[in-house]
Amino acid sequence: LLLLLLLGLRCLGLLLLSCCRCCSAGSRLVVRARRLLVLLLQLQQLSDRILRLLRLGILALQLADEGALGLDLLSGH
Repeated sequence: LLLLLLLGLRCLGLLLLSCCRCCSAGSRLVVRARRLLVLLLQLQQLSDRILRLLRLGILALQLADEGALGLDLLSGH
């Protein structure tokens, strides 16, 4: 859900930037749109990193669970 929201915000930023160029709006609006786009891209990169960390956490939990199962089998439980 977070990823979809971020993708939507990124598309909105790109659309805003395109509109600003097409209708020749003031340069301040273009600068703000560019800053917004940069912030959205940084937010997307941060969310990608968070997702990678979550995946690594899940993998670590799975490995710990398999290790515990292996110890149970070795101890005869």
